[in-house]
Amino acid sequence: PEVPGFDYSGQRGTGFGGFGSGLVNMGDMDGNGTDDFIVSSPQEKLNDSTTGAFFVLFMHSDGSVKNFHIVSKSDISNSNNLDFFAYSMVGISDLDNDGINEVAVNTNELFSNNSTPDTSESGGVYVLFFNPDGSLKKWSLNTLLSFRDVDSLDVSSNTGIYALENAGDLDSNGVDDVLIDHFEN
Repeated sequence: PEVPGFDYSGQRGTGFGGFGSGLVNMGDMDGNGTDDFIVSSPQEKLNDSTTGAFFVLFMHSDGSVKNFHIVSKSDISNSNNLDFFAYSMVGISDLDNDGINEVAVNTNELFSNNSTPDTSESGGVYVLFFNPDGSLKKWSLNTLLSFRDVDSLDVSSNTGIYALENAGDLDSNGVDDVLIDHFEN
């Protein structure tokens, strides 16, 4: 807020609602020679509800905002349990070779395997794919259930993913890998 060209006057759920808690350099999405950014605002109020949002900021070379596009969390998930959603984001290179980097974001939604015994667990990583105009092209979801083959887990405690980091291409397959901080107490 208050950056020249960023003329958005939205409502944050609590204080600044986490605006800027996640920031990813996307490279030059609009081809003007200046890198553009995605900024998360997990408690942004859109349509009179606290849904959260991502702001794709298209920048001028002087640091002012050329224009911006808003992507609502509801464009990604309809879950009401999105605590700490997108407090951590990381760029993970251009997976679909369209010239725009993809972004991994955390979620602490509760996911179930829908079988007996139920091995529900909180936590997952959304991979977001963007169009050149900043709109969401598509997304994919990897839950912690997909990383484990274990017996039933205790989800009554405070669990989830709180931090993501780009680890580079650890397995030399041409795709950046992501380190996940899974908090469980």
